[in-house]
Amino acid sequence: MSVLKKYIIKAMPDFALNRVKAYKERGVVEEISKLDIQKSEVEDGYIKITLGSGRIFYGVPSSETRRTLYKNLLRYFPSNVATHLDADNFETVYEIVSRYSAPRSIPGELLRNVSDYRKIRDPLEDFDYQGAKKKEIAEIFCPRPEETFLDVGAFMGYGTMRIAEYMQDKGQVIAIEADPDIAEILRKNVKANNFDCITVVEAAVSDVPETVNFYKSSNTVNSLNVGVLKKLGHENLQTISVQTRRLDEILQSLNIKTVDKVNITINGGELKALNSMKEILTNSKSCALTLAGWYVAENGEKICNIVKGPLEEMGFDVLIGNLGRVLAVKK
Repeated sequence: MSVLKKYIIKAMPDFALNRVKAYKERGVVEEISKLDIQKSEVEDGYIKITLGSGRIFYGVPSSETRRTLYKNLLRYFPSNVATHLDADNFETVYEIVSRYSAPRSIPGELLRNVSDYRKIRDPLEDFDYQGAKKKEIAEIFCPRPEETFLDVGAFMGYGTMRIAEYMQDKGQVIAIEADPDIAEILRKNVKANNFDCITVVEAAVSDVPETVNFYKSSNTVNSLNVGVLKKLGHENLQTISVQTRRLDEILQSLNIKTVDKVNITINGGELKALNSMKEILTNSKSCALTLAGWYVAENGEKICNIVKGPLEEMGFDVLIGNLGRVLAVKK
């Protein structure tokens, strides 16, 4: 961003800046319209959204940031869609678009669910592949019935539910979430949608089992690594004491010896998560793995570069995207 542009943004009054942000986000209007929202209600303090497909999403009331975005986007919505939107539920609806319509856990989803809105939601969009090669990678990462899928950092489960849909509620999806409040919503979503194949594990993962601090300032800003959050500019963090577990131990306790697909999105803890499941990843003869590698570690190096060597040692071919997304496939 140029110095002049930064100066202009800084000089703009809040109401004008919010209008500009909403204009840039106007593409979300079409995506929300596609959801076919049938009902919105509040249940036990949670937002509950029901789609025409029957899929149910529990979520949280909107933050002030999302309320402001809703206010400035409302003019763009058709009346039939706006009927089901309000300042309280907009956060949940926005997250459905962001995490269910294009899950981070399924590279190539936007080839099947075409959208021009923030295409970088799809991990495959961080790469310059086109045509047949892009379709080939998307096919490798697409979940299939009877597979075992490990989703680490499952959040409220919107992406996890999309995985289970592809697997036709067969096989096994292990959804791991460290934040106790978010894990409760994850469980509600799994139960409300009757997904028998999803097992929820409330746990922080690391290479050493111990009691540590879990830091958070919002539902999506959280990590075991306080340095990662501070490098992103987050301060005034809430601290929760959690017990870490190794992924090898978690999976073995569920009688799982190999995995077919893995997604890891835990805001800077990816290397320790990988080190905690060396045995199972090494034993998995066929495995496709994606993780968020754009976070900067305390030594100043990006996670994507840090994990490349360990993944190759475990038998993976590793691709690193322009921003740091990692796609790894067993040779």
